[in-house]
Parts: sequence; C-alpha cells; structure tokens
Amino acid sequence: MQLDLLSKVSLLPLFGLSVQLFSSLCVYLLAQPFFRTLMKRVGVASMHSFFKLLVDMLPMAFASCSANLFSIVAEPYEFGYLMPYGTALLWLLFVYMFVARLMRLFLPIEIATQYELMLWLPVMVLMSLLYFVGALPKLFELLSHPLLRIGKNEIPVSSLIIAVAVSIVAIWFSNVVSNSVHKSALMRYEIDEHIAYILSQSLRVGILVVGMFFVIDTLGIDLSSLKFFAGGFGVALGFGMQQIANNFISGMLLIIERSVRIGDVISVAGQLGRVERITARSTTICTPDDKHIIIPNMHLLTMPVMRIAKDSPFCIQLSISTAHPDDLDKLQALLLRAVSEHPRVAKEPAPELRLTKFSSDAVSFELSVWVEAIGKDALRVESELYRRLFEAVKSSGVGIK
Repeated sequence: MQLDLLSKVSLLPLFGLSVQLFSSLCVYLLAQPFFRTLMKRVGVASMHSFFKLLVDMLPMAFASCSANLFSIVAEPYEFGYLMPYGTALLWLLFVYMFVARLMRLFLPIEIATQYELMLWLPVMVLMSLLYFVGALPKLFELLSHPLLRIGKNEIPVSSLIIAVAVSIVAIWFSNVVSNSVHKSALMRYEIDEHIAYILSQSLRVGILVVGMFFVIDTLGIDLSSLKFFAGGFGVALGFGMQQIANNFISGMLLIIERSVRIGDVISVAGQLGRVERITARSTTICTPDDKHIIIPNMHLLTMPVMRIAKDSPFCIQLSISTAHPDDLDKLQALLLRAVSEHPRVAKEPAPELRLTKFSSDAVSFELSVWVEAIGKDALRVESELYRRLFEAVKSSGVGIK
C-alpha cells in the first residue's frame, strides 16, 4: 500500500489525516493534567523513577491509541486512507520518547544525550523512512534469509542480530540493575553491605542467565545437542577443575553463612587486611600498606582465620621505656590519659597499661589501645599516640630510654 501512496493522495485523505493528528493532540493535552493529578493522589512521586517514567508515558500512549481507533473506524472510507500512517507515526514517536527517557533515567545525562542523537534518532528516522516508502517488508524478507547453519538449524540474519542485541542489552541492564539495587539498598533502605552485595550480584547473574536462555532460544539451538559437551565438561571438572569447583562452593558457603563479610578485617595465611570484595571464586583484601591480595575462598574455610568485625575497634600495641620515675603510679596515669584523650581511641574496651620490664636505669611499659581505624589510618593513629606519649613523658620531667 505504501508504494502507490503518492498516486492516491488527495485533499480528502489529507483532511482525514489532519483530523486524526489534531484529535490525538487534544487527547494528549487532556490526558497530561489528568495523570498529573492522579500521580499526586496515589503518591506516585514516592515510587521508583522507572514507574514515574511509565506514568509519564501514558498520555502519549492514549494519544497513539486514539489515533489507532480513528484509523479503524475510518478504514472503509476514502478520508481514512492516510490514517494508518498517522497511527504509525505516533507509535514511532512513542517508542522514541520512551527509549530516550529510559536512557536518561539509567545513564548520565551527557552520555544519554549522545546515544540519543548519534544512535537512537538515526535508527528511528531510518525505520520511519523505510516504512513510509514501503521498503520495510523487503528489509524483513532480507533479514529472514539464512546466514548460518548449526546442525539442522538455519540461523537467519535477523536472529543473529537479535541475539547480539539481547546479549549487549542483558550485560548493560544487569550492570545497571546491580549498581542501582546496591546503592538503593545501602542508602535508602540501610541494608547491611554484605546483604546488599549478595542481592545485587544475584540479580545480575539472574538477568544474565535469562538473557543467555533468550539468546539460545532466538538462535534455535537445541539444548539436547549439548549433552556431549556437558559430559566432557563433567570429566574436565572432575580431573582439572577441582580447585575452581572447591573455591566456588567455598564462596557460596561464605556468602550464605556470612562468616566473613565485606568490611571485616581478617588475618589469613599471614596476611592482614580489610575485606573489599567477595566473589564466587575468591576474596579480595586490602592490606594496611594499600596492597590488594586475592585469596582463594577455599583457604578461608580450610585455614585458621582471625576475624575482626567491621564495627569492632582494632587493637594497637605500644611500647615505651623511661627512666625511673619518682612516682610510678603518677607516670602510669599520665601515660593512660595521654592515649585516652585521642579522638580515635575507643572508650570500650579502655586502654590497658602493663609494666613489662625494669632495669637499673629504666622501666618499660606496654599499652594495649583499641582504635577505630584500620590500615593506613591505624598506622597514622599509632604515630599520633607515640607522639602524645613522648610529649607526656617529656612534660613530666622523666627521661626516655
């Protein structure tokens, strides 16, 4: 019908198209305040931004539906000849607006604008031109031509394009959803960081798995034909992938049992650091000197692990030797007060002071101080505490040995 469009255009079909578009515009303008009022009454403003986007697109959807209704009613008459094109134009505009707003919702505004102008707008303009000149059916016929053959299955060009597009969208969407859920769980709902990480990663893996099955179904691959590969994979897993399997199972146990959580300070195999990431295969810790160490999860279950919860203070051992004081009790109280007044020293448990050694010219003390710091912060606090001890001993007139 598109090929002989110009030959059949007359004043009456143009008038019908104008009435259709004008009516759709009126529906759009009337629907906007209606849905705006509805949003205020039902509290849509407190909902997620995605649901707000869906409500914002409803006026345009109503306008497109009204255009479609006009086209169906006027189909038997001459003035309705061009109305299907008006309906198609409005629905194309609806799809363009929806995808453009969706990109602005999940991407930074600068990147979303670039994608819209350089990718999405040219695609929609090209699809519109192909539709109106009648070349779109021929394009679909070309895309349905078989390109690859896997066994008895013929894979057309369109299926391959859809599979690639779905793979890209699944990877992008899984990252967006994972990051959004993780941030929302931490900031809006104040969920524990470990649980937020598990939730976000589970959603990410779930979206990727769904996308993978959709790609397999689009390509028409019969999963029963993969039995041979599954058997080979099982043999390889039994002989050559035992360590990977052990680490994977250990990672699942760590995540479920929560014996080690993100933010905890652990010491394993002689390495001390704060847990920054827990994956299915390994755990990454950051040492006090800012080195990142990857520890296989199996080691966290088979080796002794010292764990300090992220909300627990960290103990620092301080040693100092002084000359013989005139009043030992006064000197001990002075040293305890010097470290206790530091803002990063925990009140509970309180600092402890022990007399560890004495000689003919000196006495030695050891202090156990719990600080709310780890890594470089703990080293910085330790340096500040030694400075406080030095100034306290110097002000008391007792010499330092």
